[in-house]
Amino acid sequence: MVRSPALPLLLALACSSPGQNEVDEGNRLAAAGRFDDAASSYRAACAKTRSARPRELLGMSLHAAGKLDEARAAWLEAAQLQPDAADAQLGLSRIDLERGDLSAALDRLDRILERQPKNHRARTERAIVLLKRHGQGDAEHAYADSQLALASAPHDPDALYTHASACLASKKLAEATAAFGRLKPLRPALAAWGLARVAAAESRNTDVIVHLREARDAADAGWVASEVREDPAFRYLWDDPEFSREF
Repeated sequence: MVRSPALPLLLALACSSPGQNEVDEGNRLAAAGRFDDAASSYRAACAKTRSARPRELLGMSLHAAGKLDEARAAWLEAAQLQPDAADAQLGLSRIDLERGDLSAALDRLDRILERQPKNHRARTERAIVLLKRHGQGDAEHAYADSQLALASAPHDPDALYTHASACLASKKLAEATAAFGRLKPLRPALAAWGLARVAAAESRNTDVIVHLREARDAADAGWVASEVREDPAFRYLWDDPEFSREF
């Protein structure tokens, strides 16, 4: 029997790493928004390998499903197995932010950027935390981080929105307007919301309402009316009759 020269290659391609099939299935389920089912697949992968990656993905699916404690446990295990696992550290910093522990989030992000200075997601996350803290000089540092993030990933919508927000916080209103405009084809609802915030900073009340209407129309089923009044940018309009009728 003469063996085909291609057979060794085919056999090599057929031999995936332990847990890879389960990871692939988890990715498919997560892409479909079936996060609990994805978590089950990732757990099956974790049972077959000590690699950090399935645990990072498990944390992402659990976080998307709103299971913060379980997500944190998965990310901590991934970080123990591989201390420089960036997605695990980013996930942990996100939970720190969501729980209001801004110092812990910044410390974790600083450590990621020491090892990976071009990690645009860590730059974006650190800018978000700095904008949330809103201390002296934080807006300027967030602006610098967001510029670096955008230089590495010019079409990333999260980096673009964060940069626009940092421009707004730094009172670079023309630059903020331009950045939100660039975001419009990627995330129309988020872009319109940002433009409403710029209009509020300039006390253009009619434009605030126009842009919020655009955000509401673009968000469709994702619109949460209560978030309008939760945004401090629009607080000064609470007594405006037209604003009150709609929002």
